[in-house]
Amino acid sequence: MRSVSPFTATDQKFDSAGHSLNAPPNSAWLLYGGIYVDKLNLSSETLRVEGPRAAFADQKIDGKPVLVRFSKSQRIEIHLDQPFKSFEGAQAVLGRVFFLGTDAAEHDKPELRRADDNIPDDQIYDYRQDGVKAPKGLSTPPPDFSEEARGAKFQGEVTLSLVVDKAGNVARIRLDKVLGHGLDEQSMQAIKAWQFVPGTRNASL
Repeated sequence: MRSVSPFTATDQKFDSAGHSLNAPPNSAWLLYGGIYVDKLNLSSETLRVEGPRAAFADQKIDGKPVLVRFSKSQRIEIHLDQPFKSFEGAQAVLGRVFFLGTDAAEHDKPELRRADDNIPDDQIYDYRQDGVKAPKGLSTPPPDFSEEARGAKFQGEVTLSLVVDKAGNVARIRLDKVLGHGLDEQSMQAIKAWQFVPGTRNASL
């Protein structure tokens, strides 16, 4: 399940209406994505779920997609106004904190967003569109190998989508192709510092 709110470095708490009870994240970046629930505890006052952040890889085993779990486990608590009386009631409360609909899979990809990112979605242009010129890299140092990948002698390609703002800074990083062994996290961390010549749209010659 993917949380509607960004992940923080600490346990996260919500009320039954889905409002965060934590202080705003003290970070320059906000992290969104899915969580694999491997522990669930329900009392009359609290629903607690716990597990690592996770995303599905492209490869499949026995026809089933491979789930890649990331290193850090999260604990999310929902403080209940009253005990659940039905499955529908529980689902309604969970739906205020997590994406549960038929489009939930569209929200499970890990994504970093700069905390000050206020770019409207309708002002984000694909470099493959007519009249759009892609940003040009100024400083794009490659990420380091993770210790896990180095120990396993594992390598491969991580695929990400970036949003570059008008100043040439990276504003959003979405992980599109999951690789595992810590390489996804290493890549996302490295790309936060990349610098570009901003792209243009319908620029005159």
